[in-house]
Amino acid sequence: MDKCTTFYQRSKEHKKSGTVLLLRCNRAGRIKNTAKIRVRTTRKDNAYCSCFLTVEYRNDSTVAVKGCFGHAGHELDPALLRLSPEQHEYLKMLLEDMEE
Repeated sequence: MDKCTTFYQRSKEHKKSGTVLLLRCNRAGRIKNTAKIRVRTTRKDNAYCSCFLTVEYRNDSTVAVKGCFGHAGHELDPALLRLSPEQHEYLKMLLEDMEE
């Protein structure tokens, strides 16, 4: 399994059987043209990528997951992953240790 994928929640649907989340690769999607200057460039490379996860949280406390981790239209790049605040602090600590 690749470790260079971050997902965003495309949709959330409530059904009788439970809640269904549709997660898509964060590198896919339409690039919104904004007039203001961005601090960083967008991570989106192309409109479509085949990588997805469909997660169903069922009322009977089970979880069903269907997905594809194959990517189309872009390369995998660990530098573009979204990191949690804890991961940022850990990387910062590692870099500071390297400077000493």
